[in-house]
Amino acid sequence: MGLEDPPKWEVPIIARTVRNRLAELGRELPIDQYRCFGWSHSSDKAWWGRMTAYVLQRWGAELKSIRLYEAIRATQYGLPVHVLHFLGLMELYNPDTNTFVTRNGELGLPFHEMHKVSGLQFGDIPYQEYFPSNQELQKLKTHKPARYDTLWELTCHYQIALAGANPVARKKSPQISLKQFSCYLFKNLEKTGEAICELKPLARSEIVKLIKKCDARSYTIASAQDRFCTGTKFRTFLLQAEKSIHPKTLLAGYIALWLKKCVVPYQTSDALPIEVLFPAVQLAHGRSLSLLPAMIVGIHRGLRQLTTTFTQTEEIPSVKIPMPKTEFPYTYLMGWLVLHRPDLMSPPKSADLSTPLLQLYEECKWPTRTFSDIRKSLHMHKG
Repeated sequence: MGLEDPPKWEVPIIARTVRNRLAELGRELPIDQYRCFGWSHSSDKAWWGRMTAYVLQRWGAELKSIRLYEAIRATQYGLPVHVLHFLGLMELYNPDTNTFVTRNGELGLPFHEMHKVSGLQFGDIPYQEYFPSNQELQKLKTHKPARYDTLWELTCHYQIALAGANPVARKKSPQISLKQFSCYLFKNLEKTGEAICELKPLARSEIVKLIKKCDARSYTIASAQDRFCTGTKFRTFLLQAEKSIHPKTLLAGYIALWLKKCVVPYQTSDALPIEVLFPAVQLAHGRSLSLLPAMIVGIHRGLRQLTTTFTQTEEIPSVKIPMPKTEFPYTYLMGWLVLHRPDLMSPPKSADLSTPLLQLYEECKWPTRTFSDIRKSLHMHKG
């Protein structure tokens, strides 16, 4: 591995790649059992491809103005899932250096290459997922009322979708799935013969049913709480369903779904956590968040977690390898692999250098190869 002729006086050592770590334990990668949770791949008929096509057509000009159009378009279809190519690349990963040890030396995931793959921007504000405190919300309401209104409305609809979920979401840390929230915001996603429709207001009778279902009634406080005085009446969030959703809120809802499906998919069970709503609203209002670094960090986090799981040892030594369920941006990582090894996929129809690589290769196929062939190709290719 590494360079052909190392510098004089340097002593070469065996790289602590995943393959070498497994060899020490007498293990092999689970090529027949492993599943890549978090890999983005869709089609014109699938719900994700249809919804993204609708969003790009509906808010195309706005997405271009906030510099998200290219990145979202690049993930409309993604790349076909191919576990063997991922595991072949995984073998070369060295968690100590966050690099892949190849025949051409150690390769990392530099910003310029990952931007070429994804179309994501570096941004100038750190990407953080959290729900603002009451104090932050008050400042937001005072200084950025439009942003506050979008967050308020989107949060209400998140809770309304939870209330209408079947089965009812658990009360402790409730979450809704990506597909459930998608089908709440956009109707007919899975009906290919019908046009997609946006969320419409609910009738009062339907809202009453939801209020009874989740016991979310309006109430009046008997004593002062925080900045709210005695006698303040709090109306149930479910009443927001009577009003038409604003287009900006609908766009922010899609961006939240896109973030968790494609860019930072580290939550388990295909869930949409409420903490992602705030960064989605910021992006919808033109804030330049650091999505590119967040995506790269997510890849390394996932690879390191897999390495730890694959190589963990118990009191009694075993050659049996654990089977983790790890979600991270596989698609961008495999796009990076194709950037360096375009021979691994069928050639794209276009060679437009301004188009993100994921979009260029969205119709391409992985050739049918055995894992031993893939391993040999990745280890021996000289470029």
